[in-house]
Amino acid sequence: MYLYVARQQIEGGFILGLGYALMEELDFKAGRILDANFDTYEIPRFSWPPKIETALMENREYPPQGGGEPAIPLVGAS
Repeated sequence: MYLYVARQQIEGGFILGLGYALMEELDFKAGRILDANFDTYEIPRFSWPPKIETALMENREYPPQGGGEPAIPLVGAS
């Protein structure tokens, strides 16, 4: 079970990083934010990202934890 959760954290962090790198931007006009709500602020949708393959090595002594955030900065380097 914990491998499934770890995989979901990594893939979610990767998608979050894709959004940061490719889509998310605040637009301003005359010092005001134009994207004041999520109706106009573009973020990745579940149908948008490419297929992600995540490989994890099982180690029952040290189960994975906190795997979502470390995947975010790696997107910019890809």
